[in-house]
Amino acid sequence: MRVSVDHHSVADTFRPAVFLQRGGTPLLLRLVYHVRRSIGTHGLLRAFSIAWFHSCERLGDAWFGIETRQPQPLDLGTLCYDYEATDYRVIKAGLRLISARHRDVVFLDYGCGKGRMLAVAATHSFRRIIGLDVHAGMLAAAKENLSRMRRRARCADIELANSDAMVFEVPDDVNAIFLFNPFSLTVLEVVIRRIKESLERTPREITILYLHLTDEPDPFADLDWCREIAALPVARHLALRCPVHQTSIDRKSG
Repeated sequence: MRVSVDHHSVADTFRPAVFLQRGGTPLLLRLVYHVRRSIGTHGLLRAFSIAWFHSCERLGDAWFGIETRQPQPLDLGTLCYDYEATDYRVIKAGLRLISARHRDVVFLDYGCGKGRMLAVAATHSFRRIIGLDVHAGMLAAAKENLSRMRRRARCADIELANSDAMVFEVPDDVNAIFLFNPFSLTVLEVVIRRIKESLERTPREITILYLHLTDEPDPFADLDWCREIAALPVARHLALRCPVHQTSIDRKSG
């Protein structure tokens, strides 16, 4: 499934009213409301941090003209996890890093959900973007979000793939991958094998962003063909970590 993204001028995109008010309530008042509601539980600084996070979530969706904030249960069993959107700050930092390391980006998002990462990635000059999800409903939401993006899209080649990650063959031109804790370690181990198979067919560097719970292991850290090169900033209250790994397999390895 390929998606055409509407192109709009930057002038049409920048609408101050969207940022001052969302859903009938000024965002500044929403920020104050969230701080007051959580200050007794979390303390002033943490309450402000959480409130600021939620305000940024609203601003991000408003800016891109999409709706991705609400979590959603998927009922896919124990191997795949429910939908939850990635922090916009993680997305922007990750895409900046990818753009700095690769001149011609082919980007793959495992468990793309409602398409938040795809929408932001589309504003970069990437050659191709692939969103993979086993849940047809999530792909339908992603397609809808991409079709009504308000910001100018620089990448017109966006593909949505409805497939099981364990059988999906990683395209041999992919050089950037993102995963936000989309499935269990059992599935992730198979996905890692698929990535290695692609590297063995076409040796190259791949940048992998793996956003996961802080109390869960990072399988990429144990690979002899993969090394951690950075860690993206993540809001503290989310209890998540996002290491960035760089892979490389020479033509003699097997």
